[in-house]
Amino acid sequence: FAHPNVVQAYRFGDVARRPYIAYELVVGRPLHELPAPMPWLDVLRLSLGMARGLAAVHRAGLVHRDIKSANLMVSSSGEVKLLDFGLARRTAPVAVGVGGSACEHANLAITKDGMVAGTPAFMAPELWEGAPATARSDVFAAGLVLMDLLVGNTSRRFLSAEQLMRPLLAQFPSLSS
Repeated sequence: FAHPNVVQAYRFGDVARRPYIAYELVVGRPLHELPAPMPWLDVLRLSLGMARGLAAVHRAGLVHRDIKSANLMVSSSGEVKLLDFGLARRTAPVAVGVGGSACEHANLAITKDGMVAGTPAFMAPELWEGAPATARSDVFAAGLVLMDLLVGNTSRRFLSAEQLMRPLLAQFPSLSS
């Protein structure tokens, strides 16, 4: 599929049993390199692009599974683009246009079901217990990206996985069972 807020994937494959995805080149700056905190109107503009791209991904039957400010780029034209689909998983059969032809999107064997995947500082609580990623967990991570833009870099990104998980387990006891 093609969407102005999603990086275009041109080819999927593997070389010597190592999977790859060939993407368009996006010239710009990742969101984590932008000065923060930002004025709320600037964050609103960026969030609209992010939300449109994420909605297109979900409509296409995919879950990104690694939404974070480093995987969102503001292009030189000012458009937000969602990048890096290396951890993406299919939620439903989907045909993806590659090189002008449609093909079945293959889940590359990077992760297995039940395996915790993603960037710990941006993971939704349910992912810590190995629950499958959903559109909701992508939206949770998008909310954390917006919070970082609005309030500045949070200390969350400098915490270990254990330090991140401890307060989640206290707040959501079902995760520890």
